[in-house]
Amino acid sequence: MSSSPFDTTDGGLPAARRGARAARPQAELHLPSMVMAASAGPAARNPMPGDSSGTLSSAPSVSSIHVALPPLDRAAVRASISHLTGILEHVTALAALESDHEELQGRFWALQNRVGVLEEELASAYANAAPFVAHCQHAYDILSGQWQASQLECAEMRSALAQRLDNSGKVKDVQQSIDLEKQIRADETQWLHDQIADFEAKLVSARVASKHPAVSDKALHQARGERDRALQRAAESDEAARAWEASSSALETASTQLRHQVEIQEARWSIFKISWVAAHAAFNASWIVLMRSAIAYGIGPRTPRSSCSRPPLNCTSVPNIVIVSPPVCAPIGSANRSSSTSISWDSNLLSSP
Repeated sequence: MSSSPFDTTDGGLPAARRGARAARPQAELHLPSMVMAASAGPAARNPMPGDSSGTLSSAPSVSSIHVALPPLDRAAVRASISHLTGILEHVTALAALESDHEELQGRFWALQNRVGVLEEELASAYANAAPFVAHCQHAYDILSGQWQASQLECAEMRSALAQRLDNSGKVKDVQQSIDLEKQIRADETQWLHDQIADFEAKLVSARVASKHPAVSDKALHQARGERDRALQRAAESDEAARAWEASSSALETASTQLRHQVEIQEARWSIFKISWVAAHAAFNASWIVLMRSAIAYGIGPRTPRSSCSRPPLNCTSVPNIVIVSPPVCAPIGSANRSSSTSISWDSNLLSSP
């Protein structure tokens, strides 16, 4: 690293300045012996101009100064010239810096005035957009309340549908048990009908036998006993058949009622599904209109949150206006039914221009 002639090593004057000072010419004064007549008095020191003889004889001697100039030191001169050149360069750089400073200061004031104008325009834009934002907030609150009510109703309908599906499974089980009971009771009924036909044949034969006078009382009494037992068994069989028919009719009635309830619930579910899809389409359309209006006013949405919760909008206290993206409804359906329908939000509507 080259050392400048202006650098100092001991905190004193620069080396060039010390060399220049050392090379400064020293004047030597030589004062010759001067003989002055003390007795001459004032006449000798100040002779009269008219007395020529006295002037020539009594002229005072004047002291002479002989100045001996030393030879120039070229190194010192060069150091002084380089020092002066450095000073001139510093002065030129300082003038350039002053001009740059004035130019930058002018630009700074111009930019500050522009920033003030832009801040006023931004404040006026926020003030003009405040009613629209309040309207959007009110519409969003209404749609959010409707969406929450629809969610509650959807949950209730889902629970009711699950219960009806369980009931339909139970109805199928009851129907199978009824069919099995019909098969079992059909065999028993056929056996009872055979027994009744046998007993009727025996009764007819007993009546025919009772008409003959040659029959003894003992045989008649035995025939009557068999008849009574046959009638009793026939009555019991009829009572069992009536009970079975009553239970079968009750099971069929319950099955019919359950089928009717399932059909009613399916009809209500289809109506609710249609109304839900229409409400969802209206909600998406309203949301797209709000987003386009916000973009037209120059107010863009921030990064959407991944939850249904949203912060309240306040245009007077918060300069940045936040518009929350709509929440996504979970798909509705059942894995046990082949005709289940899933309803979800159409995210492509929000990305449309």
